[in-house]
Amino acid sequence: MNQIIVDGGRCLNMEDDRFEAKSALGRDVWESYSAFANAHGGTIVIGLSEREDGDGFDITGVKDAESRRDEIWSVLNNRKKVSVNVMSAGDIEIVDADGKKLIVMTVPPADRLLRPVYIDSVENGTFKRNGSGDYHCTPAEIGSMYRDASAESRDIQPSKWATLEDLDDETVESYRNMMSASLPGNSWLKEPRGEFLRLIGAARKIGDDIVPTMAGLMMFGQYSTIALEVPGFMLDYREYEGNDPEWTRRYAAGTPGWSGNLFDFYTRVATRLPLLVDTGFRVPDGMTRVDDTDLVRILREAMTNAVSNADYWGHGGVVIEIHPDRATFSNPGTFRIPVEMAKDGGHSDPRNPTILRMLSFVGKSERAGTGVRNIIGTCRENGLPDPDFREIVRPETVMVTVPLTKTSPMTMNLSDRIAELISKDNRITATEIATELGVSRNAVTSEIAVLKRNGKLERIGGPRGRWQLNRRWV
Repeated sequence: MNQIIVDGGRCLNMEDDRFEAKSALGRDVWESYSAFANAHGGTIVIGLSEREDGDGFDITGVKDAESRRDEIWSVLNNRKKVSVNVMSAGDIEIVDADGKKLIVMTVPPADRLLRPVYIDSVENGTFKRNGSGDYHCTPAEIGSMYRDASAESRDIQPSKWATLEDLDDETVESYRNMMSASLPGNSWLKEPRGEFLRLIGAARKIGDDIVPTMAGLMMFGQYSTIALEVPGFMLDYREYEGNDPEWTRRYAAGTPGWSGNLFDFYTRVATRLPLLVDTGFRVPDGMTRVDDTDLVRILREAMTNAVSNADYWGHGGVVIEIHPDRATFSNPGTFRIPVEMAKDGGHSDPRNPTILRMLSFVGKSERAGTGVRNIIGTCRENGLPDPDFREIVRPETVMVTVPLTKTSPMTMNLSDRIAELISKDNRITATEIATELGVSRNAVTSEIAVLKRNGKLERIGGPRGRWQLNRRWV
């Protein structure tokens, strides 16, 4: 449960992606329930009314709070009203605040196997959270949740139309050679082509035939064939020099001269990484760990995370951008586990486990559940700012930015860094600021409170409004 900050009959909390205030129990409470359950969880407080001056909420309370609480439990357990109850005893509390009663609902994130969580009907009652508001999910977003809820990963499913002949021989041979170097003497390497592909997960047996899996098609197919079955499949790598917005080098699936498949893309990009971060040496295939520097290793790990967690049936594709001071890895989809859990390490739920497994056979992935933690730890050990892990709502995208230099806007003091972000987006939430800066949300809200008291910052238009900076300070 979010800590409720009360002062003089007011609740000082601000609405954001984890906190929602409601004046009474109505349909909008259930929309927020759906939104929090389909995202990363959050707290709904019933009995708060937005103040006209925008400075927090008036505590109006809930009459007959015990009966209203019972009503909430009744709706939660009614499958005609709510698709699934993700709450348990203790998640709904009645809290006294300045002599009035509030109902506090702590909504946990739903397990992906239970999503989408909806009210009344999936088409009209599925919501997600975006900043301080709930939004109605599109059919594409609902489809993404259903894909993630499948017991069998999408990448292990058989191709509908492709055959083994549609897989690029040169790419398969390159992979086999790399596996031979990584796992010398492995008995699979002696098997004929079709059986070898089946053993690594690139194909599966359907009746008497061996057909490519979606992982095999994306890893080894030609782009023209891949795009027929995975219309959203896109891979894009760009290099930039200085502050020039124009790229100086680019590899994009679908351009002439190469296959456009995932394995060739991975090896091409991995070959470039040691040349861009001043390692002082060349790596024969760009991927072999001998003589790797820490920075090259975590950039490869970030790339592995992007390609193994991408929702290739989503929008936007995998995009990798290398600038002199940072490397950005974007992939379609959402975080499958909360970032906080990923940072702790030991938690893994890859969207494409077959692709990840295939990369592991050629030595291109770390132990399961250690990627994010390794990236953070290596940045800190090398005196770099913490990497940024961000989830964009529309279109659903995960973006990871790894700093390449010690000079960064994050070296500014916290007040100036907050001001810089607000000057760019005056509707940014405290949680978004914390994520952007790599600090705790409590640190951000505390600093914002100081800035407001000092007259440097004010809130215009209430919790759903905007920030205004004192220009004499800026």
